[in-house]
Amino acid sequence: MKIVTFSIFKGGTAKTTTVNTAACLVRKGKKVLLVDLDQQASATRYLGLDRESSPNLYEVFMGTQQAQLAIRPSKFGVDLLTSHVLMAAIE
Repeated sequence: MKIVTFSIFKGGTAKTTTVNTAACLVRKGKKVLLVDLDQQASATRYLGLDRESSPNLYEVFMGTQQAQLAIRPSKFGVDLLTSHVLMAAIE
């Protein structure tokens, strides 16, 4: 298994590129898990998932959900640990 990490802590810094990279890797036959830690839930929205729905990473951080059970598939083949607007409270 290879792990590729994009860690960026300010706006306007390649979130779209990160999602496109994930989608390209899926098209090449790779299994991809994208972890959306952005309080704006940009990757979650870009992949067509509702950033208000459950399960999500906020629940994982609060201890009410296990990370393995919070993984959601997207219609693009990218698996995702979705963000939530309440992630801002965790920062």
